[in-house]
Amino acid sequence: MICPNCNNAVILSHVTSTTEIETGETTTHYYYTCLDPRCPSYLKVINGSEEGKEAEIREKKES
Repeated sequence: MICPNCNNAVILSHVTSTTEIETGETTTHYYYTCLDPRCPSYLKVINGSEEGKEAEIREKKES
């Protein structure tokens, strides 16, 4: 998948699943993030339904 803002490749941030109670059907949602610090989508979820949410991936803190 390509970032819509900077056209770089994105990586998988996290995955969630929901199950419809009535039908028992499970839907899996994949959330991606861009790792380019110059991009407006840097460390934000790239997914139509969750745009603007923070990604699960965090920058490594130096000690």
